[in-house]
Amino acid sequence: MHIDRTLQVTKDALAQHPVSGRPDDHILNLLEITLKNNDFTFNGEHYLQTLGTAMGKSYVPGLADLYLQVFDYKATTGFIIKAILYFRFLDDIHFFWTGTLEELKQFETFLNLLIDNIHITLSYSYEKVDFLDTTIYRINDTTTDMHILQTRVYFKDTDTHQLLHITYNVNWYVTRSLIVMLSAQQKSRV
Repeated sequence: MHIDRTLQVTKDALAQHPVSGRPDDHILNLLEITLKNNDFTFNGEHYLQTLGTAMGKSYVPGLADLYLQVFDYKATTGFIIKAILYFRFLDDIHFFWTGTLEELKQFETFLNLLIDNIHITLSYSYEKVDFLDTTIYRINDTTTDMHILQTRVYFKDTDTHQLLHITYNVNWYVTRSLIVMLSAQQKSRV
């Protein structure tokens, strides 16, 4: 994300949604400070990040949404064929396509021209596709001669299936969530 564009889309969003008494100028100044002064040391060398944002900042998902609002709008309205059920979560996009494979590749080219330095890598399949932690796949129901979409949990190749031990120094809700998830998985196996 280009810093200047990030600041501009944030300024535009604040102007489009005014709140009486909200210190917009101060918010923008603080955002600019945190975006333009993210320095770090790696292998004894000092660096200043001049593109994008630091990982882990709580406001980054919101900035990503603001940054890609125009992208989403043009992706859903600006091409000859409209994608069905277009979803985006941060930098992952999922949609259903009713056009031809050639038209899909043209759509990919179209998307890659929408915002400078935003590049889409297209991954498609007639049978299954992975989106976030979900695999969506198609089965043929022979009794109705229809295609049915099903889902299952998707694990990346790098997933080690390791969980944090309850005695680790983590927030209480993390360990509570793990217990709930594990007990839910146990019940579904019975």
